[in-house]
This record gives sequence, structure tokens and C-alpha cells, in this order.
Amino acid sequence: MVYTIWFIGNNNLDIFAKKLHRIMTDQPVVLLDNEMTKKMLSFDLGYSKYNKEKHVFRVINICYLLLSNKISAIVALDIPVNRIRRYARFLLKNLILVHIKTAETKDIGEADIILDTQQYSVSECFEQLKVFLKEKDVL
Repeated sequence: MVYTIWFIGNNNLDIFAKKLHRIMTDQPVVLLDNEMTKKMLSFDLGYSKYNKEKHVFRVINICYLLLSNKISAIVALDIPVNRIRRYARFLLKNLILVHIKTAETKDIGEADIILDTQQYSVSECFEQLKVFLKEKDVL
């Protein structure tokens, strides 16, 4: 089965995404981080709220194409608006939202798992994530 594992929140998204990508070696998987996708997909967009949301929609659509071709995606890009998270859930049937909670976290929204980097180290949070994904038969 293929999945989209999407990291949301303010900080450390790429750290978790890259660590997960390194251990998911038994299946086709693509890592999409904010910096790379902004340069390749949304170079024509600015940094207004509208443009940020448009960028997220583009990444959601790329994930849909990957899933349609039996390729999992790991995404490190915040989805700051619940309506866009709902759209992602509608389009990406095997979506797992992983919220990286920090001191700046205001809205956790519709996360499947919350990793609290204030209470636990990055390594401890990553272990929690691996347990969660094993229970879901992703790993």
C-alpha cells in the first residue's frame, strides 16, 4: 500500500521527513520538502497567504499523481488552514498528518499523531513516529 506522510507544524519538519525517508527503503517513496517544491513547482509565487495556499495545493496534487502511480510521498510542508487539510484528506486517501508541536504551535488541527518536541527530544519523537507507523503497517 502507498501513503502520503505529511509533516505539518512550524519547525523540524525536514529533519523528521529526511529521517523517515532514509528508513523507508523497501518501497518507492519520494521526499518533497518545502524548499525544493517552492523552487521547482512554485517559483512563480510570492509569499502572501494566497500564494502559500496555492503552493500547498500544488504539492497536494503532486502527491495525488505519485499515489496514482503507486509511489508513496513524504512531505515536509505546513498546511496552516484546516480547509486545505480537509481537501488533502479527500484527495489523498492514505494521508497521515504528523504534527510537529513546538512552543509556537497554535492550531494542531486534524493531525493523526502529534510529536511534542518541547517535551521530548527529536530522537524520542522519531521513535514515537516509528511505533505509530508500524501499527499502521506503513513501516
